[in-house]
Amino acid sequence: MSSITVTSEVLGTLTVSVEGTDSTLALSVLATAPASLSIELGTPGAQGPAGTAATIAAGTTTTLSPGSPATVTNAGTSSAAVFNFGIPQGTAGSTGSTGATGATGATGATGATGAGVATGGTTGQVLTKVSGTNYDTTWSTPTPAPVTSVAGRTGAIVLTVADVSGAAPLASPSLTGDPTAPTPATNDNDTSIATTAFVKVQGYITDAPSDGSYYMRKDAAWDAVTIY
Repeated sequence: MSSITVTSEVLGTLTVSVEGTDSTLALSVLATAPASLSIELGTPGAQGPAGTAATIAAGTTTTLSPGSPATVTNAGTSSAAVFNFGIPQGTAGSTGSTGATGATGATGATGATGAGVATGGTTGQVLTKVSGTNYDTTWSTPTPAPVTSVAGRTGAIVLTVADVSGAAPLASPSLTGDPTAPTPATNDNDTSIATTAFVKVQGYITDAPSDGSYYMRKDAAWDAVTIY
């Protein structure tokens, strides 16, 4: 064991380097000078075993609200640290300009057939709404609506000529304008209506004089005659 004797004649702190070691010794002299201090140094001990190496691992990362301070906490121990990080979210930047239109993508697969017009039906049928539910329809044959009134009357009705606009009675009709009828055959001899075409075909004389004199037909001409 080595010893060191320190003598101080002033108040204060002395620093002593001990030979053979890598340490220094700081002394505070508290006594009134002059004073002396004796120190005995022990023999350095043997080197201890190597300690376990410390480890560091990353734990969780949590996004914090914009403007919050970043945080780091150790969820492990001093020799096996597990650091959890809190990273504040950045504030939203201003909207950038619209980019160029990208190329048209490939055509996707055809989707399943959706609800729509009911299948089936035949000629003349119509699509009828079954309920208030969308697309709830069916094919049906329309039924004609019954007549509920004629000429403004209901019940058992007998129509007259006056009920039909522009109609003429069958008995003694009074026709106006230029009514027409079928032209009978040339040799017809019944109660058919003789049209002007039928009359002209008969070859009746239409150019007889009308001056009050007497005439006779001769050589397809009229010849005046005197009657005594």
